[in-house]
Amino acid sequence: FFFYIAPKMLTRKIKLWDINAHITCRLCNGYLIDATTVTECLHTCMY
Repeated sequence: FFFYIAPKMLTRKIKLWDINAHITCRLCNGYLIDATTVTECLHTCMY
């Protein structure tokens, strides 16, 4: 018999401080919730 054992998913804890600059608005410093990214220039906006 041959049994395939799937590898466990790798998890990594990331501190919010490390990604905070990428998930906050530069104009109002609020968190980007339901934001839209323009594909041509990769700017992210909240409407």
